[in-house]
Amino acid sequence: MQRTIERAKWSEYFQTFSEKNNHRSTRLEIFDENGVQEAEQGMPFGGIDLDTKDESAPSIEIWLEGEGLDSRHMEHRIPLVRQVMVKFGVDGIDEVLDIESDETTRTLLHFEKREKIGV
Repeated sequence: MQRTIERAKWSEYFQTFSEKNNHRSTRLEIFDENGVQEAEQGMPFGGIDLDTKDESAPSIEIWLEGEGLDSRHMEHRIPLVRQVMVKFGVDGIDEVLDIESDETTRTLLHFEKREKIGV
């Protein structure tokens, strides 16, 4: 299932999205005129935020960060955001955040499946 997030609700949605997906393992892909590029794989999700300094062309920032002894971190800024969609798995859990940032660029933030404990 897929849902488009209304632009007026992006800020509120990203706050809730960040809280419920914090520390989930990710894979970040960027699709543009050069094809697909994998920007990272396996880093835990730290959060996402909306920058509306330029109302006509908002930007989104995604933070990925290591845990424990893993001190890696990554910030990925997406300028000129036009559309945000979220795709859910059959279990209703967020699987992919799909961000369209201009006519030729899309960023996909994939989440690894959560392991069931005690099964």
